[in-house]
Amino acid sequence: MNKSIPFEEQETVVILQPACVSQTAEVYTCMPNMLKKIRKLAESRPEEVKIKQDKGDMLIADVDRAYIKISPKRQMSEESKKAASERLARLRGEVHDPC
Repeated sequence: MNKSIPFEEQETVVILQPACVSQTAEVYTCMPNMLKKIRKLAESRPEEVKIKQDKGDMLIADVDRAYIKISPKRQMSEESKKAASERLARLRGEVHDPC
């Protein structure tokens, strides 16, 4: 990377046109975690993620529009939280003997 971008200036912009116009979304990012994720996807799925410009600390890519998702946070009932907590406590209590 060329230089460190201050946190206040790090951003990701997604340009999404109607499906009848384009099946891809253009993604601009200078956020380190997104840079890494998009580069990795471009390597493993080159037909779905195409990097158009990569300058080290920023990139622009065309991404299959199916990758763009906005979803609410998961809501768990108190019963679900309690059950998950008990499962985790049970797993933590298990001792795995390698022999």
